[in-house]
Amino acid sequence: MVRVETGLTGYTSIEGTNLQADTASMAKQLPKPQAPTIWDVYRAAAKLRPLGTVEAADANEAIDKAAKEYKVIAGKLIAVRRP
Repeated sequence: MVRVETGLTGYTSIEGTNLQADTASMAKQLPKPQAPTIWDVYRAAAKLRPLGTVEAADANEAIDKAAKEYKVIAGKLIAVRRP
């Protein structure tokens, strides 16, 4: 139940809400960074052409690394996680 009281000062105070800080809960732990995995990187064209492999945490990072390493435009690359 929410109770609104207006005092003489004109301010409104709300009691019984969950707007107070919850100091009894445990602190949230930050997620651990993902371990690098191996990605096969291909150049997307009429036929997929394999460029090589890179180690990265996710597909976007793998594409960025491969674009720098093989000097290719990142928009033309596809990364596939190795099994």
